[in-house]
Amino acid sequence: MIRGSMRRIGAGIVAALCLLVGSPAKAEDPDTISTSEITSQTSSALSSCLNWEIIGVCLWLRCTITGCSVVTTERIRHYVPDAVISAYQNTGENPWAEIRGALGSAQESAAESILSFDAFVGGGNTLEGRHSRDARQLRFKEADVVGHPFMEILEYIDVPYICPGAATAEAFHPYYQSATSVLAWRYAVPEMFYLESLQEGEREIGEWDDYTWGAVYPRSGYVSQPEDAKAAAIVAQRAGDITTREDQSGHVYEQLPGDDVVHEDGYRVWLPPELVERDEETGTFQMHMPTDTNACEVFGEDDTEDKEGWSSDKTNLKGNYVWTLWRPYNCCEIGGQVYLGSVTF
Repeated sequence: MIRGSMRRIGAGIVAALCLLVGSPAKAEDPDTISTSEITSQTSSALSSCLNWEIIGVCLWLRCTITGCSVVTTERIRHYVPDAVISAYQNTGENPWAEIRGALGSAQESAAESILSFDAFVGGGNTLEGRHSRDARQLRFKEADVVGHPFMEILEYIDVPYICPGAATAEAFHPYYQSATSVLAWRYAVPEMFYLESLQEGEREIGEWDDYTWGAVYPRSGYVSQPEDAKAAAIVAQRAGDITTREDQSGHVYEQLPGDDVVHEDGYRVWLPPELVERDEETGTFQMHMPTDTNACEVFGEDDTEDKEGWSSDKTNLKGNYVWTLWRPYNCCEIGGQVYLGSVTF
């Protein structure tokens, strides 16, 4: 009965949120995606990505003039579309149309101020004219992490059973632009000297001994990967890794809210942890471009036995990709003056 009730509540939340999103307006350029398309696709994936559930109870000490008692409140968890992560080929050409218009010129100016014209013009395409296998597989992509437009919906509505304060990422706010982190993103300085970069198999996104994916470190725009879609996914994972952590040397960014406990509107809210590869408890990705997958996943799928492979229906000939990063929030209603702890199922 409890599980049936939970399913009904979850379905009701999804239905309520979906009603708030209208039909998407297509981007004028077929090689870009619009804000309304991203929002609509995110709404369509709520049933598979929200993952709303009761995960335990919180214990509170409530005291009145007549005495004290222990009170319990339900602890719920659900995922929130915190950020849009774009991985794309040419500096200033983010495939998210509105963000390209707002940030593109500034990104080009930032890059031009440091890079020589010849180095800048290529924009980081796959290196041509080289004959070694590694050179042919070396790809470069820029990455932007921007607050998800869906946050505006969550911020201004009161949906029952959704953690208040879950809309902690500011909609349309640029948390990371790789074009402004030239040394770190293009030259892997100082990350090329980190243990994670030097030790084989460290922080691998896939099964490292199969070499079908790649490593998180060094967190730069260069990836040795024959499949373009996987290269973009690795870049997106790296950008998410940077923006969910504090004090990442060399990178110019703002940290996405997380790894903390806040109190808001009568609730105790646990913000998401740092993003970790292949760990859905820290975050999942929903692809918008080139394919609307209408579902969430973690990167690193073992596709060695799949004839078509993970990238087969996800590759963009222009080299541009867009994902939503969904992150888990959990909360419980404040039931007393003192929080005693919680029990999770």
